[in-house]
Amino acid sequence: MLCPQLHTQAHIMFVDPNASSSVCGHRGCFGAISTTTAAMVSCMRLFNRLQTQKETPVPPPHNIQLCQVGNNGANLTWDVVTSSGVEVVGYRVYFQDGKKKWKRFEIRKPLFFLPFKQEVLKGSISAIYTPLFKKGTVFEGGRSEPIAIQKTHRKKIPPPQNIQLQQVGDKQARLSWNEVTYPGVTVLGYLVVYKDGNSKWKRHRSTACEVVLPFENEMFVAQVAAIHTNFNGHRKKVLGERSKSISIQKSHQNKIPPPQIVQLQQFGDKQARLSWKEVTYPGVTVLGYLIFYKDGNLEWKSHISTACEVVLPFENEMFVAQVTAFHTAFNGQGGKILGERSNSISIPKVNRKYVPPPQNVQLQQVGDEWVRITWNKVTVPEVNVMSYRVYYADGSGNFIHYDTTKNQIEIRFISNTFSATVATWYKRTNVIEEQMLGRRASIVRIRKIHRQYVPPPQNVQLRQRGDNLAQLSWDEVTTPGVTVLSYLVSYYHGSGHWMNYETRQREVNITFVTNTIWASVAAYYKRINVLENKILGKRSITVSVHKAKLTHIPPPPQNVQLQQRGDNLARLSWNEVTAPGVTVLSYLVYYNNDRKHWKEEETTALEFNIEFVENYIWASVAAYYRLTSDPKNKILGNRSITVSVRKVKPPYVPPPQNVQLDQVEDKLVRLTWNEVTVPEVTVSGYLVRYYLDGKGWIEWETNELEYYIKFDANYLWASVGAQYKRTDVIEDIKLGNMSDPLLIQNSHLRCVK
Repeated sequence: MLCPQLHTQAHIMFVDPNASSSVCGHRGCFGAISTTTAAMVSCMRLFNRLQTQKETPVPPPHNIQLCQVGNNGANLTWDVVTSSGVEVVGYRVYFQDGKKKWKRFEIRKPLFFLPFKQEVLKGSISAIYTPLFKKGTVFEGGRSEPIAIQKTHRKKIPPPQNIQLQQVGDKQARLSWNEVTYPGVTVLGYLVVYKDGNSKWKRHRSTACEVVLPFENEMFVAQVAAIHTNFNGHRKKVLGERSKSISIQKSHQNKIPPPQIVQLQQFGDKQARLSWKEVTYPGVTVLGYLIFYKDGNLEWKSHISTACEVVLPFENEMFVAQVTAFHTAFNGQGGKILGERSNSISIPKVNRKYVPPPQNVQLQQVGDEWVRITWNKVTVPEVNVMSYRVYYADGSGNFIHYDTTKNQIEIRFISNTFSATVATWYKRTNVIEEQMLGRRASIVRIRKIHRQYVPPPQNVQLRQRGDNLAQLSWDEVTTPGVTVLSYLVSYYHGSGHWMNYETRQREVNITFVTNTIWASVAAYYKRINVLENKILGKRSITVSVHKAKLTHIPPPPQNVQLQQRGDNLARLSWNEVTAPGVTVLSYLVYYNNDRKHWKEEETTALEFNIEFVENYIWASVAAYYRLTSDPKNKILGNRSITVSVRKVKPPYVPPPQNVQLDQVEDKLVRLTWNEVTVPEVTVSGYLVRYYLDGKGWIEWETNELEYYIKFDANYLWASVGAQYKRTDVIEDIKLGNMSDPLLIQNSHLRCVK
């Protein structure tokens, strides 16, 4: 049985012989068809209705747009076509360019580029599909209404202006032009077309308004055009009009030398300063300078300057630059000729350095009304410290700043508290910049230390010492928060005025001029943690002594000797002092072992050990005694002569020379050597040290220059050293250097060293 098709074709119906109805394989029959005549009539009515309505199963594409692209093309676009029961496999495009015939193309995607050479372009589209139940059969859907566009003639943007072409060196040419701007477009870059001699035309793209090109031959020709976007805003690259050709002929004239003393320095954080010495050359006029520079990995750029310095942008980590002078021709005519380039000069970028705040900032009170601020000097590699800024506040007031080049300053201290901090003014080395202020140090504070009461010396005593002297003594002054520096003794001996004498000791001797002496003492002190001059404390009570005539004056100690004792001590010795009517109580030793101060020590013995501080010691001694007639008065006798001793360093005592070990009998060996003599050394004997196989080391002392050893072993080792004492040094016997051990074998008479 046949089923009518929508386009007057026929499709075979699939009939099941066992069923009461058949199924139409065409989608337009919508279901089962009875095998009866009524069913056939119903199917025919459906066919007639569809034919009458002329319905198409796939509609034409929608949202069709036709846009001109450039001067000779157009884009035709539309929405994707979808329909149930079919698969759209492509599109059929109909177009007419002007009055030409309609043409047709089949494509898969909803985009087609049409040639547009006439004034009017028309286009129409239909979908190509295949039914799902019958793959492989292709049908055309509904065709859209034709759309048309009128050609729009656009002018190209004008070429770049002020084009200049200059020879650079021997083998390069520099082409430059003004930047191109045009309403409605965005200039993306420039296309340079150039020709070197008879070679082919070449192209070069650049985003800058200048370019340096190779110039090997005798003639160089170039053109330039701008690359820009479409007028409709699309980001498509369009080439503007080319400029007129510009050409130069290679110049073989002698070049003037490059600029000298070219210096490149960083200027701030993002600039570099290039400077050079002015160029002068006979026969030419220097018109200016051309600078070539490169910032990091960017392209080489150029800059023209009439001055001998220029500041350029410096954004990256490395900056390279060259400079050359351009001048008039040697024949005096016009034109710009470039001289020789200078050597490349480069600098790395100097980033900002971390400059730490000044360390060890300290405040110290100076006197009663001043405070001293000190700090360590700041040193940082590649940084020049210019000065320091001190911020301070006296009491609870606001901070005030003061600049100084030193690392200390004194400021008035009125209140009870004082606060301060310090920062550093610095500049980076090899960077031209304004000085920068570093970080501040931590704030330090101080509280004022007021003067305190220092008591006068206590237990002040004035006693006669011998016939013509009186000794003033007192206890040491100690007060918390105070350091006692010295003592000021004021005395009056009955003639003239009161006199002053400063001493660090706690006693002083005063000479009798009349029969009476009056004296008092006061302490010089400083407050701890206060920088100030010494302050005089309160005076003690005034004491006096009346001169008494002495009938029995013992002599000073006799036979005073000072000798070195060992390596670090000296021994002072003297004879006992005896005199009728006198009882000797002790002895007072005066010595100086550091070349600075005399010291006093009291002892009851007849000798005293003094430690070496320097290489010399000076010393004397006096006796403390008491008269039998006046047992309460302790009197200091006259001093002995002053003796001295120079420290003697330990000498070098060499080992005995010509040491020989000979076997004289079967079980007897003789060790011999030469006598040891050393200046300022007394050799008292020799120490023989030998080793017998199986018995160990044995030592023996002798005064001779030979020694016999019983040899009852297989091997024997022996050596010898001198025993000595230094002249004028009290010390034990010492052993000098030992000789090298000698070896002898019992069965041989030869010695092996």
